[in-house]
Amino acid sequence: MKGKNFLDKLFISIFFLTLFVPFLLAHRKESRISEMENRTLANPPHFFNQEGNFNWSYSCDFDSWINDNVRFRTILMEMNSTLQYQLFGKIANDNLREGLDGHLFYIEGRKVAGHQHTNLLSEEELQRYLSAMQRLSTRLSEQNITFYYMQCYDKDSIYPEYYVEGVRQFGDMSRANQIVEGLRKNTDVNVIPTYEALMEHKDQKMLYFKATDPAHWNDSGAHIGYTELMNFIQKDFPELPILDETDYHIEQTEEWANIYGFTYPYSEINCHYSIKNPNATELELDYFDPEKIIKYREHGHYYINEDASNELKILIVGDSFIRQFLKGDIAESFHETLSIDWINLEILDQVLEIYEPDILVLESAEFCLDNTIPLVAEMPTP
Repeated sequence: MKGKNFLDKLFISIFFLTLFVPFLLAHRKESRISEMENRTLANPPHFFNQEGNFNWSYSCDFDSWINDNVRFRTILMEMNSTLQYQLFGKIANDNLREGLDGHLFYIEGRKVAGHQHTNLLSEEELQRYLSAMQRLSTRLSEQNITFYYMQCYDKDSIYPEYYVEGVRQFGDMSRANQIVEGLRKNTDVNVIPTYEALMEHKDQKMLYFKATDPAHWNDSGAHIGYTELMNFIQKDFPELPILDETDYHIEQTEEWANIYGFTYPYSEINCHYSIKNPNATELELDYFDPEKIIKYREHGHYYINEDASNELKILIVGDSFIRQFLKGDIAESFHETLSIDWINLEILDQVLEIYEPDILVLESAEFCLDNTIPLVAEMPTP
């Protein structure tokens, strides 16, 4: 009987230890960042909110905090990620799948639909969008602003041969190319021939990251996109200079993807482009936007180039394909360059009023069309 009581007490003690030890050892620092997951971890919960009222979501906040901040979580995630791949060949990140030859692809629902071509616009939806783009182009032209549309593409649209096995593709027309074809046939919108250029060069060098950043083109692909954009704009503005490969330091490096602490076994050789003698200087957005009209300010970038051979001002409304790769390169050709996120389409008239550009480039990644299509279609009619 005494032995049984001892075991009961032991099990009860172990039970309470498993409940309280993680709580006692959990990290309590605010705004911790997980470099492994590239996100901000949940903050410690509070019984009362900033207004002094009881926090009715305390239980949910506590669960999020303890899950994100339990001690040794990083080590456990690394062990899990390594074992998942070594034992079962599975990528621990549920949003990633392994394709052929070590290529990784994002497989969230809308990404798969884009690859399969099951997300095409209906004829009514397409015509509504094309009409909205034509209205935008006309409005800008009336303000003496030259308008260009730049469609960027997911990796699987340029390299479908490496995609995850077993995923069926329907037809040859993607939603992105459906839109580009419609714009060319039914509007006077200037459309940058990004797709054609990427397809022409895809076999000469790898234009997208193999695994280290499956969502984007690499610097080699970005330079092709930059060249097509600038060549097209130069037709209307012949005075614009364009950077070529001799204007860059180009360094080749061997890189590996890191998945929750696990080093993915397939390496890739990436070229990194850096401008040899940059002239454009980045300034704070507050320099010309003291009222803080522009949204998503951490992704807004403003450049002045006093050495530019012109007084032209360009406005780029786009996403990470521009923001992470091309904004500085473009700034070398213009006196002023403003790059902002496409969420600012909601307040485009206000941005135009304070910035007064000569050129506007609207860029959308293929996986962002779910956002940019409604934003353009719902823009108010003057």
